[in-house]
Amino acid sequence: MLEGSRLLDAPPHHVEADELMRIVRDFEFVVLFTSTPGFPGDIRLAAAMKDSNPRLKIAFVGPHVTVLPERSLRDAPAVDFIVRREFDYATVEFARGEPIENIAGISYRRNGSIIHNPDRPPLADLDALPDERTFTRAISMSGATTCPSCCTPTSPSTPRGAVRHSARFACGRRR
Repeated sequence: MLEGSRLLDAPPHHVEADELMRIVRDFEFVVLFTSTPGFPGDIRLAAAMKDSNPRLKIAFVGPHVTVLPERSLRDAPAVDFIVRREFDYATVEFARGEPIENIAGISYRRNGSIIHNPDRPPLADLDALPDERTFTRAISMSGATTCPSCCTPTSPSTPRGAVRHSARFACGRRR
């Protein structure tokens, strides 16, 4: 986790919209994991967060934006960029100040056009990521990361090939 950052899964922690708007006023960058069923609501949430903090940079990540990057950016004007596929390192690079045009795997708007940076290579070592239980308690990703081949069952709303797990994660989930 990036120093000074916060992981928040608002619904299970009973964080209401007004409290969330107060929270985002203190941050410069928000990463929102979205899915197709939740996308319309997440668009509204992103717009409300921008209204609360106009300087806030917002990235959407998840299966929906991976499959439909251009449409996602067109439909969500408050979103500054989306990360296709694996987002763990791309979002940290942005937070640390890497210029957006140098970050692999993202799509963003520039001068009225949508730019797609080259894809980021798949993570070779999923176990190098933080412990999945950290993510399970904090965000709705259940320790999963995206890739082009699906080796485990996923939810019906997740497109085939959108989620993979390390062996350590899969074994830990079965205990």
